[in-house]
Amino acid sequence: MRSPPQAIQKASLEDGAEALDPPASPATPFTDPLSRSQASKRGTSSLIEIPASTASERLISESHRPIPTPKRHATPPKRPTSTPKCPATTPKHPTTTPKHPTTTPKCPTSTPKYLTATPKCLTATPKRPATTPKCHATTPKCPATTPKRPATTPKCLTATPKWPSTTPILPFPTMKPLHWNAINPLTGTPFTWGDPNLRWGDPSYYLEPGDPGFVPYTTPAPNPAKPKSKSMKRQPYYPSRVAEQIVWLTNFTNKLTGHAPTLGLTAAECAAAIADALWLIYVLGSWQPAAKAWALACTDAAKEAQGGDGLGLMVLPAFTPPPLPAAVGGLPAVVPVNTGALNRIFTVVQTLKDHGAFTEAIGSDLGVIGAEQTAPDLNTVKPEITATIVGSTVLLGWGWGGLGRFLDQCEIQVDRGSGYTLLTYDSTPNYTDTAPHPASPTKWKYKAIYRVDDSQVGLWSAEVSVVVGG
Repeated sequence: MRSPPQAIQKASLEDGAEALDPPASPATPFTDPLSRSQASKRGTSSLIEIPASTASERLISESHRPIPTPKRHATPPKRPTSTPKCPATTPKHPTTTPKHPTTTPKCPTSTPKYLTATPKCLTATPKRPATTPKCHATTPKCPATTPKRPATTPKCLTATPKWPSTTPILPFPTMKPLHWNAINPLTGTPFTWGDPNLRWGDPSYYLEPGDPGFVPYTTPAPNPAKPKSKSMKRQPYYPSRVAEQIVWLTNFTNKLTGHAPTLGLTAAECAAAIADALWLIYVLGSWQPAAKAWALACTDAAKEAQGGDGLGLMVLPAFTPPPLPAAVGGLPAVVPVNTGALNRIFTVVQTLKDHGAFTEAIGSDLGVIGAEQTAPDLNTVKPEITATIVGSTVLLGWGWGGLGRFLDQCEIQVDRGSGYTLLTYDSTPNYTDTAPHPASPTKWKYKAIYRVDDSQVGLWSAEVSVVVGG
């Protein structure tokens, strides 16, 4: 009769302390693998031999032993036995709906402007809300873009603070461009290099009253220049003979003081012009004649030194200049002045003529208007020309014949063997023909005629010719 599995289990070795009961009959020893494993656990290599009958029963009991379930965790997680339930009651919304403001905030109709007064500095910089409040659904919509504040926060200064700290610089108004030989509208005269209201650059311009940096002009603006009218041709007002020059200078000295205020001439300018004239009167009327007389005496002394009678010791003549005239008749005393006195007088005369108050009567009284010159008969004027070979060019000589005030140009034509053609319109006497000379000798012929207002006047000149080339 088989033993129950529990008995067989008890028959197994526990901790190597006890052995199995001997078998009832001898049999072939059987090596128990379980015993081998147990022996290995005990640290011994000996095997326990069990009889076959006992081993078979043990195998049967081992086959019915429940296989232990491998343990993955000491305490495996438990799945919930039931599905979590929703709250028994659904949360309720507020019983009262929040009310909207009684007055709806209005959006600004225009971009906010900065205060006209200077804002006061704050102890701390005010901060704007992190988010811009949104208008209600029924409220008019705000602009698409929120006005932005300046990028930089205004800083407090020791003086009156400015808002904002970086004030945008407005562009200057359009300035008046400066051109060459431009007239200053405030003075009526051409601009000068030292004018403080000029700004040089690309482009250059000048400042006007009201522009930043404008410097007012101290001298009053002269009267506008009178319009020029076409008048009769006149001879030069300053004479060519010395005796007549002294007369002209004396008249100019006596009359200038009376017309200076009318013609805008300052007292200093008037005094300087009178001093120049008095000095020239002395040099031309007193010093130069004395010098010429001394020069004659020097010539006679030289002759005497060479061919004298030899009876007396010779004394050379010494030059003693005449004394400078003293003040007389309201005119100052004569004093030496810088060189170029006559040129300065001519400049003053031109200034007087350019003034708006200048008249022909004033000019005649001062002697600054030349006598009228009778115009020639333009139907009979005829130029005279010459032709001379100079190296590889031909020099054509011509002139105005004393009629330059009435003529404009000289038209010159050339014939190089195939008829006359235009060579040039010349306004300066003499002309050089630089055309290359031919290889073989050829006669070139020239003729000329005067022109006035782009039209030919008078007669053709006599024909002249030269042989060039070869």
